[in-house]
Amino acid sequence: MENTEKTLSEVTAELTKKGYDANIRILDKNHLKMNQKTFTKNEVTIEKVYRFEGMSNPSDTSICYAIKSDTGEKGILINAYGADASDTIGAFIHDVKKEK
Repeated sequence: MENTEKTLSEVTAELTKKGYDANIRILDKNHLKMNQKTFTKNEVTIEKVYRFEGMSNPSDTSICYAIKSDTGEKGILINAYGADASDTIGAFIHDVKKEK
């Protein structure tokens, strides 16, 4: 996981320029939809993870995942970090393979 001096909007803009432009929606703890295709957690890889802390409030945190499918689709998934995080996203992300 990378802590960065950049803002969430700066990182998402950079990732979009690198082709991470697919719409992602978590369907349940085992499936996500990227554009019009559905993938299991075994068919996607987390290529990069960024963690952000709020400038004025350290508890204002978020996490950004750069995700790529086995067939080449790439997108960005954003979640809160900590107590405000989505349980559904957390359950899905937990077992997804991470690029080393």
